Amino acid sequence: MVDNVTLSAGTADGATIASDDIGGVQYQLIKTGFGALDAFVFAVAGNGATTTGTQRVTIANDSTGVLATVSTVTTVSTVTTLTGGGVSHDGAGGAVKPHLIGGYASAAAPTDVSADGDATNIWVLRNGAQAIQPTFAGVLATTGNGVSGTGVQRVTLASDSTGVIATVSTVTLVSTVTTVSTVTSLTQMNGQAIAMGTGARSAGTQRVTIATDDVVPASQSGTWTVQPGNTANTTPWLASIHDGTTKAEVLDLTTKNALAVAIVDTNGDQIASFGGGTQYTEDAAAAADPVANAINLIRLDTLSGSTVSADGDNIALRGNSTGAAYVELVTGTTKVASGNGTATGALRVSLASDSTGVIATVSTVTTVSTVTTVSTVTTVSTVTAIVGSNLAHDGATGGAGSVKPHLIGGFASAAAPTDVSADADAVNAWFLRSGAQVIQPTFAGVLATTGNGASGTGVQRVTIANDSTGLISVNPGTAANWGVYVEDAAETAGGNLMMAGAVRRDTLASSSGSSGDNSTINTTGEGALWVTEAPTATGGLTTFMASGSDGSSILVATSQAVKASAGVLYGYYAYNPEAAVTFVHFYNTASASVTVGTTNPLFTIAIPAASAANLAIPHGITFSNAGWAVAATTTAGGNTAPATGVSLVAWYK
Repeated sequence: MVDNVTLSAGTADGATIASDDIGGVQYQLIKTGFGALDAFVFAVAGNGATTTGTQRVTIANDSTGVLATVSTVTTVSTVTTLTGGGVSHDGAGGAVKPHLIGGYASAAAPTDVSADGDATNIWVLRNGAQAIQPTFAGVLATTGNGVSGTGVQRVTLASDSTGVIATVSTVTLVSTVTTVSTVTSLTQMNGQAIAMGTGARSAGTQRVTIATDDVVPASQSGTWTVQPGNTANTTPWLASIHDGTTKAEVLDLTTKNALAVAIVDTNGDQIASFGGGTQYTEDAAAAADPVANAINLIRLDTLSGSTVSADGDNIALRGNSTGAAYVELVTGTTKVASGNGTATGALRVSLASDSTGVIATVSTVTTVSTVTTVSTVTTVSTVTAIVGSNLAHDGATGGAGSVKPHLIGGFASAAAPTDVSADADAVNAWFLRSGAQVIQPTFAGVLATTGNGASGTGVQRVTIANDSTGLISVNPGTAANWGVYVEDAAETAGGNLMMAGAVRRDTLASSSGSSGDNSTINTTGEGALWVTEAPTATGGLTTFMASGSDGSSILVATSQAVKASAGVLYGYYAYNPEAAVTFVHFYNTASASVTVGTTNPLFTIAIPAASAANLAIPHGITFSNAGWAVAATTTAGGNTAPATGVSLVAWYK
């Protein structure tokens, strides 16, 4: 047989109804449209922008098709799992890449959000590097100089590091939808349960248009109201039939005059029998090759408002000029929705895997409660925001239990997972079982270097806390451990000492270019350290004076205290104005306990007559007693005072 069915002559002007011949059976072709009750909009075909004729659909979660490019998705409330192109962990990426995570670029630290629990943007530097805040066992890392603590990172210094470990006395706080192959059941349309079978019209009854060339009469139980033409005239026609004398009456055949009629064909011959095909009962077994009545449609090229007065009125089916009937889809008792909006009443469909069309922008998705798995998304050009309940950056979430920003999870592993096979392969993010994300620090694009070894672009420069009680371990490779020992602590047998090296310079010379440059420690050929005494404004020697001036007493046979505690003598100057030798005695005894001529001095110096003597003692002479004194006599062991006395100045510590 051939496609399409031409109606009998005399019925709807012999119009042709669009149909498709499949195995000898004609299946009528219909044209889809959308709209509320008493309204109709043609369905839009092909690629293009969203309009009132664009069908809204729900994608089945087991669909194996591929979603075509989505140019913009403004908001998706919740996506439980989103994988890139169906590429598994360690699978070759090829042209399909894992989903990229971006952020808001800022060269400086962005302003904090208002409170804990608020949604916040990810901070990314302008070069694309993500700014992170390291933590150690849940404690935020501490930066800058200051004391050690649980937030201060313990590090190993490279053995060839040329940097300086600074000591800081004060630390200021630095702070897919796949494929729906079959729609098993449409239970609603426009929020109403779909009405099936015969019965009264309801909110779930689908509105159809009868083709104007349909030759099959519509079946209607009950009372029919016949209206003239297509006008909204609610007054029934009144027909009066006469035989020339008697008016025919109907309905009451017992008391009224029944009208006898004969129906003839176009040749004037009476039609003795009638048939439009056998009528069949719904839900009964179908007969082979049944004959049925054709449905007539009224041609209506442009749909407009309601063609009947109210719900419950009879209405004719309508179709377009090709005989395609206008229909409205329902799922259950709900009309299939069109245009943008919620998923209620949306038809679930499968997208062709080779579709080149564009899924148009959805301006707002109020709530997507759960998307279990999106197995393949070929390309999503732009996702403006994926947030919880359309929360803006720094927007209050309402606290625990309310809507939160989307959480990022990963695959837990206590140990480092095996590397993927090659660069550009898809890879799972590594999280510890505690939920802490494992990161690989980089510095200016160079992976951080760990363990002992030489310094380089991947070795982090750090500041050691000035109250750190740990040991900075330096291992030149000749001993297992090199320790740093506490002053005045007992020696540890077999301990490894760190030795300070120097440069041998038999002739002392500068080892650096100018003041402020790094320099070496230098020794003589024998290993003695070259040193230079440098005067300072503080820490100098103390002066003792016994000269008879400025309130002091000239030195005679009565002892005078130099210092009331132990000390060191670094030099003296003595002048003897006498005509004979005078002796100056230094006692390692407190002045109150000295008996001149009896108490033995630590040492005695003889000063010639009318002469002076002076001596600088760089390494000093130690006086160990709790106090030491001086006196002058005319003899070495006597106690006779000189006539005038000796003028003495001494310098000590």
